[in-house]
Amino acid sequence: MTEQPADAPRNPMADHVINKIGLHAPDPDGPCGNRLHLHVSPMVLEDDGHVDFGVLGVFCDMASSQAVDLGPFLHADISINRIARPTGERLFATATALRSGKRTTIVHLEILDDAGVRVAESTQQIVTMKPSPEMAAAMHDGDREAWRKRFMSAFDGECRLDGRLHDIIGIEREPGGTTCRMSLSGASRNGFGGLHGGVAFDLVTEAAVGAAGESSQPGGALLRYLAPATVGPFRAVPTAHPRDDGSTFAMVEVIDEGQDDLRCIVAEVHLTTPAHPTKA
Repeated sequence: MTEQPADAPRNPMADHVINKIGLHAPDPDGPCGNRLHLHVSPMVLEDDGHVDFGVLGVFCDMASSQAVDLGPFLHADISINRIARPTGERLFATATALRSGKRTTIVHLEILDDAGVRVAESTQQIVTMKPSPEMAAAMHDGDREAWRKRFMSAFDGECRLDGRLHDIIGIEREPGGTTCRMSLSGASRNGFGGLHGGVAFDLVTEAAVGAAGESSQPGGALLRYLAPATVGPFRAVPTAHPRDDGSTFAMVEVIDEGQDDLRCIVAEVHLTTPAHPTKA
């Protein structure tokens, strides 16, 4: 792993969960190859063996940068569909730019494990941004490649989660209700100071499960980011719509209470209830 110079500015996302879930940006000559990937460990899996939706959101958010030579970016929207449980030890993302414009890029990702299992797929609309002052300082006066190497060097493949992701980022559900809340912290803040788009998947799906029933399982989710969620605490308010086939379609709104109840995210989550739910 590349060591950071003693006088280098601190990575503004040093405390983020992106550095704790087991991402690995290996050396080209190492045993893992030269592609960014996620090491599968018990902490990143649900009880039923699927990858935790929040972990998947963080991984897909990060992996989208492989499609094009992007600088700092935010998402206009992200959709993720879970397809199968991984059987291998590592997850790899193949990212393809479907369209690249001056301002936005459409990226499609396929997530496969090293056993060839297609675990998930994602489509994302990315908006390129100017770096924040803190991020610009970390880039060392515009040396983007040096900054990128320092940023990626933190991904050593070790899972440092000491609990479920939704507990670490502080998601709490109202007693007897379905609304979920969380505060903004170093673990969930993106490089621009707002709620990380991948982390938001955990908040949204937790709220959707509460509305659809604890035995329900999210299979797919689409998040549209309407405005920067920069203050918090955030309130995720779900509305469940049961379907005739036994599944549930949940709409979730994420409100930034610190910005006068600004609506920041709207989401759609599709959930199913297995015939024999897995018990914790």
